[in-house]
Amino acid sequence: SPARTLLCSTFANVGDSTTYAGLHPPFVTDAYSLVAHLAGATAMCDQLVEQPPKALDEALSVSVIIPTKNRVDDLFLTVQTLLQQTVLPDELIVVDQNESDACEVTVKRLFHDAGQRTKLRYVHDPKIHGGATARNVAIAESSGSVLLFLDDDVELERDFLEQLLETYKSNPCATGVSGVVTNYHAPSIVDRKSTRL
Repeated sequence: SPARTLLCSTFANVGDSTTYAGLHPPFVTDAYSLVAHLAGATAMCDQLVEQPPKALDEALSVSVIIPTKNRVDDLFLTVQTLLQQTVLPDELIVVDQNESDACEVTVKRLFHDAGQRTKLRYVHDPKIHGGATARNVAIAESSGSVLLFLDDDVELERDFLEQLLETYKSNPCATGVSGVVTNYHAPSIVDRKSTRL
C-alpha cells in the first residue's frame, strides 16, 4: 500500500487524556491531571505571548518518535523523508519491536549516509508490545520540547517540520499540531457497509 502523506494542521485542544496529551510534555494521565495541565498551559501561554518571537523560536526543539514492528521498507521511506526535511528535528527515537535487526541496520545506514546533525536514539526490544507502550518508552528517552509522533508508514511533505514549528511560533497557546493524510481515499459506501455485515 502507498505511504500515507502528512501535511501540517493546527488544533488547540489537549487530546485523549488516557494516552498522551498534545505534543508538549508533561503528559496527561487522568482527568484531574488534565485540569492541572490546562491551567499550567494557560499560565505558560501567558508567559510565551509576552516573549519576543525570537525567544520562543530558540525554545523549540523537536524529538520525533516512531514505534515500528516488521515494516522495514515503510520505515525506510518514513526516515528518508524525515532526513530530507527543510528543517531537521533535533533527535529521532525509534522503538523497534522486531525480532530481527533489519530495521535497525536500515535506519543506522540511512543516518550514516545522510551525515545529518539529528541525533539518533534507537531502542531495539522485541519484548515491548504495542504502539502505546513503545511511545511511552520513547517519551522517557526524549529531550525535545515538541514531541512529534509518527507512524512507521508515512511519507512527510518536505516542509512538514518547518510548518509544524511555524504553527507553534504563530500560535504559542496551541497544545498540539497534527498532520493530515493527503492521499487517503475513503472506501466506497458499499465497502463500508459490507464490513458491518
